[in-house]
Amino acid sequence: MTRLPYVKSWNPHNGIIILRSKANTQGFIDMGITTSGDQIIKAIEDGQIKGLVVIGEDIYSDYSNTLKNLKLLATFDLFETDTTKNSNIIIPIASSAEGYGTYTNSCRKIQKLNRAIKPLLGVDNLELFLKLATNIGIEFKDIKDVIEHISKEVPNYKGFYKLYNNLENIFVPLDNSREVKYYTQMDLRRIIKRLTLFLKRLI
Repeated sequence: MTRLPYVKSWNPHNGIIILRSKANTQGFIDMGITTSGDQIIKAIEDGQIKGLVVIGEDIYSDYSNTLKNLKLLATFDLFETDTTKNSNIIIPIASSAEGYGTYTNSCRKIQKLNRAIKPLLGVDNLELFLKLATNIGIEFKDIKDVIEHISKEVPNYKGFYKLYNNLENIFVPLDNSREVKYYTQMDLRRIIKRLTLFLKRLI
């Protein structure tokens, strides 16, 4: 999905907003996951990546020729897809209704996810990934440990663990001092004027 700008101005955490393609894309970016899909595909084509783990995405039909260069393709998914059918390892995962956590939306509002039903697999996704993480030396007991680690390591989420149990109208950055640019009505008028002049030159 193409990322589109959405204009909603004159209030904090509004303005010109990039509409992300997935529900928690902004949260992934905030956690430092910024490598693009195009960069990953190029690295596979160049032989720099030999193994790939795909979580909840069906990419095989678009990149089947490239993915055949991999020595290992592992897929975590809730559904059977072309990617799972062509994977060396398939691990089922739970739905969002079966777990705990948060989403950070395009406006950078943190939305809490509460479990609605018991995991049909016996474990939710966090528990599954925490068990796998122990194999590479990462030790977290539960979501509390993860939240505390995020609070310490991710500057925009500093103090997040204090707010986790009462997430209502909470936005990042939590101290409102970094990375967010607010646009006044006059700012937006200037932007629109410049865009109009630019478009006229193209016509």
